[in-house]
Amino acid sequence: MKKILVQRADRLGDLVFSLPVIQTLRDNYPNAYIVLLTSEIGTELVQNYSAIDDIVTVQFRKGKLVNRSTLIQKIKSQQFDIYISLWNHPDMARLGYKCKIPMRIGDGSNLLLRRFYNRSVTQNWCDYSRHQVDFNLDLLQPLKLSSISYNIPFSASECSKLYTDNLFEKKLDKTKKTLLIFVSTGGSNYPIPFEAVVSFIKKVHDIGLFNIILCGEPGPGYYKKLLSDSMVLDLVGKTTIIQMVGICERSHFVIGPDTGLTHLAALFDKPILFFSPIKPNPPVRWGPSSPYVKILRQEYRCQCVGTNLCNPSECFGYVDGDLLYRLFTELMNDVSLNQELNVSSRRRLFLLSSIRVLYIVRSQFEYDTAFSLLKQFRREGLIVFPFVILKWDFASIRFVLKYISQNNINVVQGSVPLFIRFLVSFYLGTILQYVKPIFISTPFQHFISLKDYLSFYCLKWNKCNRNSFTHL
Repeated sequence: MKKILVQRADRLGDLVFSLPVIQTLRDNYPNAYIVLLTSEIGTELVQNYSAIDDIVTVQFRKGKLVNRSTLIQKIKSQQFDIYISLWNHPDMARLGYKCKIPMRIGDGSNLLLRRFYNRSVTQNWCDYSRHQVDFNLDLLQPLKLSSISYNIPFSASECSKLYTDNLFEKKLDKTKKTLLIFVSTGGSNYPIPFEAVVSFIKKVHDIGLFNIILCGEPGPGYYKKLLSDSMVLDLVGKTTIIQMVGICERSHFVIGPDTGLTHLAALFDKPILFFSPIKPNPPVRWGPSSPYVKILRQEYRCQCVGTNLCNPSECFGYVDGDLLYRLFTELMNDVSLNQELNVSSRRRLFLLSSIRVLYIVRSQFEYDTAFSLLKQFRREGLIVFPFVILKWDFASIRFVLKYISQNNINVVQGSVPLFIRFLVSFYLGTILQYVKPIFISTPFQHFISLKDYLSFYCLKWNKCNRNSFTHL
């Protein structure tokens, strides 16, 4: 019997995206003894997950593993055959090595940590087109498994279901559907501006079709007295992870930011209105796998590209109650018409929500020629910024560097000299430590469809990952 230790000890959302790895291991090794090493909040989430035989809980304090020696002795005593490290934290990378586990699998892109794995998988984190689930599944390549599992048989525990049944019975109107709104992110992202949430709730309350539940932890701007008890069931700061799993499973619609509980809702295939504001965290990498999704994400100029230092009042001022209500109405219409997103259409949605193209032309004639086509592409959802650059001098180079960084440009298309490409890549990758754009020489042409351009961009991104799994 194989004994496998899988480690994902950081955030809740990252653990949710790691569940396909665990399910794949269970499906390929039905008799294996599979143990998950995770955080305290992760332990709460997966207590009822049948693919796991046992859980080891770890704590970190100021970025350092607590009780490291005790943990090493505990793991050594179980004599695992395989260690799969899904979070490349230094302490977690060393763990399998210190415990002398025979097969140690992890991300080899960090040369300092690579030496602790004897089956490393070098991952191309600059590939902007791949989902985090696929990066996690890449780490199973050394095992040469026969199948990959994306469907996770996840459900709330009996304790959670009992709490939820009692809550819904006593607090909610049985004749209405339930809308669940998460008001916080656990610090990994930005919540939906609460003023917009309040305005939206008042609009939804007026139509009288929904019970509205607020969950999560009080975040910036949250002030419960802005809403009356007749409008919402306010559970902010009052529920455990286990209880929220049950509430999420029973709800009909979910609205939330890019955070673990929103991704949890996708496990239950809930229709989701997904707020994805931060430029470095694109939907194509972190989007939910639900068959019904609307993405709330717009462009904004920001001096803090590559960091989480955005000023919400300035950067996300475009979010208001009217916009939330319009997108939610579209989501309801999709559900009522059974217009599900398949894998291909969801991937297209995520790509269009993530790709930003700077199109450089060398004359006004080229600009005029491409203008009508770019208008069509914009109607189809592709964001393209065309600019005429007649001469590459200091001013034009400075402009391009600033524009790329402030507008989250990840594709630079058109005629760009090699030294400019090198300069842009160095500035973005080394100075800002941000994802470098790809460069496409092919100009926009009327006989090439948007679908073909998207495929071309993805091919350029995954050229080093041709044999990798692909999903979202």
